[in-house]
Amino acid sequence: MGKQAGMSDNNNGSDTGNQQPTPDRRRQRTRAEAMGIGPDLPHKTREGAPAGKRSRDARERLEVAEKELEAARAEARESADRHLRLAAEMDNMRRRHRQEQAGRLQYGNAELITRLLPVLDNFHRALDHAPDDLEGPAEQLRNGLLMVVKQFDDMLASEGVTPIETEGKFFDPNLHQAVLAEASPDHEEGQIVSELQRGYTLHDRVLRPSMVKVARNI
Repeated sequence: MGKQAGMSDNNNGSDTGNQQPTPDRRRQRTRAEAMGIGPDLPHKTREGAPAGKRSRDARERLEVAEKELEAARAEARESADRHLRLAAEMDNMRRRHRQEQAGRLQYGNAELITRLLPVLDNFHRALDHAPDDLEGPAEQLRNGLLMVVKQFDDMLASEGVTPIETEGKFFDPNLHQAVLAEASPDHEEGQIVSELQRGYTLHDRVLRPSMVKVARNI
């Protein structure tokens, strides 16, 4: 009996010594997994960022790019508007320059012509006071004076100088200067009775208004 008990004890001791510990089914994280590398962790990009973060970064970059594109478009529109304004200003400057040049060509000799008009007035007065029945040298002198006045008038006409009409016209303060007024049964109120000094225009500008006598019947 004692021997069997000893054997039984030996068997029990042998079983206890040979029994393996039950393995822990909870797997410990490896060092690689602790560093963020492993199949059980969220998927990461090559740079180590999760896919969700990569998507957010892409959206942010897209938003930044769109803002930069809109800013570039706004700057391009502003540059185009500025270019158009500068082009319009240049066109206006060129047009004003051409107008000034044309004005100088048309009216550049206005002062000289104005100074010559009194000379022409004296020629006209001499002819107006010359009798019609002249003979001999006096007639030749009168004819020569007529030729000078005609050449003078032709020269002024070639420069754009035109006499202001007064016969049968009504007084116009833009063209006429009234120096006398008198009652005249043959003329209406404000109508020019006679011309005392001839006026002239240079193209569309008055060089000198006509001095006139105006009917005043009131």
